[in-house]
Amino acid sequence: MKYAALTGISPSVIAELKSGKARTLELNSAHNIITLTETAPPGECIFMTSINEEDLSPGDPGGIMVDLLALSIGMRRIEVTNPFFYEERERMSARIKVQFRGG
Repeated sequence: MKYAALTGISPSVIAELKSGKARTLELNSAHNIITLTETAPPGECIFMTSINEEDLSPGDPGGIMVDLLALSIGMRRIEVTNPFFYEERERMSARIKVQFRGG
């Protein structure tokens, strides 16, 4: 069976989720945002691990299964100004609410 995977998650976040309480996380990694928008609608069970995406392989230890309770994808505008220039950027992020299902 295949599950969507969120990779590169901090080990401290994974440890906190293991306590069983639902938590809201903000993810900025492009590969995790793509995973959430393409393959993981709310209600799905997903795999979370601290292992980087390019190093992930079947049977790796250290990951957990979580239920995706809520998902919100949004853009945030960032403005940088100084006396010489004005710069405006946009950054996409995903806010998710997840709860530990099993290890």
